[in-house]
Amino acid sequence: MVGSVAYNRPLLHEGSRVVSNVKRLVCGFGLVLVAVGAVGDSVPAGTVADIEDRTRPFGELCLEGDDCGGVGDAPAAVQVVERTGSEIYAKHCQVCHLGGLNNAPKFGDAEAWEPRLAKGMDELFRNTKEGFNNGTMPPMGTCMDCTDAELRAALEYTIGASGDDG
Repeated sequence: MVGSVAYNRPLLHEGSRVVSNVKRLVCGFGLVLVAVGAVGDSVPAGTVADIEDRTRPFGELCLEGDDCGGVGDAPAAVQVVERTGSEIYAKHCQVCHLGGLNNAPKFGDAEAWEPRLAKGMDELFRNTKEGFNNGTMPPMGTCMDCTDAELRAALEYTIGASGDDG
């Protein structure tokens, strides 16, 4: 056969480069595993105690009324003073409602508030708390730490239904 090459040996026979390379990879990987296993089991003396010392809790929780081990009494609970509607309005609501941003009904504008009030104060409060109109009215009017009573006071102040003027 002139010009043709005949291959009689299979590609993965014992002396082929592929088999030789696979053997080298398997042996190399095995040596790496043995080396990592030998190193991973040995921890220098004192290291375990050092790690436990560095990772132990650094304090204890002491609640009001608990015996705190002579360290002192737990601090008294913080007394939260409810804010007025005008305080909430000044900090959170006036950004949109003072000038009517994004068609927000303006502060004290009875005509602008009339269609909303027709739905009832409960619905108006729900929209204030949960948000409305795809985020145009943000949830909680951006006052995420407001109580329901504070939100109601701010709503009443904004629509002019409250005598709270300061």
